Amino acid sequence: MGNINDYWKVYQRCLIPKTPPDVDLCALGGDGQICNYLLKKNLLLARWTSDFDCGKETEWYYVIKDDEFDISKLKAKRRYEINKGNKNFYSKVINPVEFSEEIYFVASEAYSIYPQEYRPNLNREEYVKHLHTWLDDGIVIVGVFDVNNDKLCGFAYLKCASQSIDYSMHKVLPSEEKRAVNAALVFGVLKYFKDNPKYRYICDGSRAIKHKTAFQDYLEKYFGFRKAYCSLHIVYHPLMKAVIRLLYPFKEIIKANSKSSFFYNLYCILEQERIRRTFI
Repeated sequence: MGNINDYWKVYQRCLIPKTPPDVDLCALGGDGQICNYLLKKNLLLARWTSDFDCGKETEWYYVIKDDEFDISKLKAKRRYEINKGNKNFYSKVINPVEFSEEIYFVASEAYSIYPQEYRPNLNREEYVKHLHTWLDDGIVIVGVFDVNNDKLCGFAYLKCASQSIDYSMHKVLPSEEKRAVNAALVFGVLKYFKDNPKYRYICDGSRAIKHKTAFQDYLEKYFGFRKAYCSLHIVYHPLMKAVIRLLYPFKEIIKANSKSSFFYNLYCILEQERIRRTFI
């Protein structure tokens, strides 16, 4: 699997790829090195994919856009929504530090309407300080502004690799959603994608399990994104594997109690395991 640190990163005690989804980590080696790394670092699991955009429907996928957006192909209602957004807002690439207070306000307002079981608690000082890390190479922030007063009403966080863009974050003011701020921001992201033809595709991430969102469906219907199906791989720490085996038969009972954050997170892990088993 090569040097672990070259291809992987640790996130919430899980090992996940640094690489874009079209990089097949299975081709670099087997599961043994990963399992040893989980034991050494006391991590819960490692998750990755293979057979990116395999051409057949599977239980795991990424949502991508790999062609130019053509608004004329949309139904009239969807064209109207995008045109309304572009009438009310404009977008541009911004320096996140220069707009730190505005970005924090947008993020806190956006998170305020998240379901309680996965709503983060933002610390203003820590969040604003963290924005300095957004100046790293390969990070692009697209902001969307009100045409009437130049107020920042949303932002997108893009991780740009050599040939692809990871659409990592999309946050807008909920109060501006009726004015089609989401459409204006996505349109701005796709404009950046179009203006930089070195990128082969833009990816909004994998199938959503934990976060209840219709955003990926929205991207598909309004902006021509599509599902790129692939295979899901998971390797567990031995203790974690034992817990999964023990609790998996009770998945639906755990789901029924998932209003608490603990049981909700546990259910999400078990649902991910259900999907993994479809590839065995």
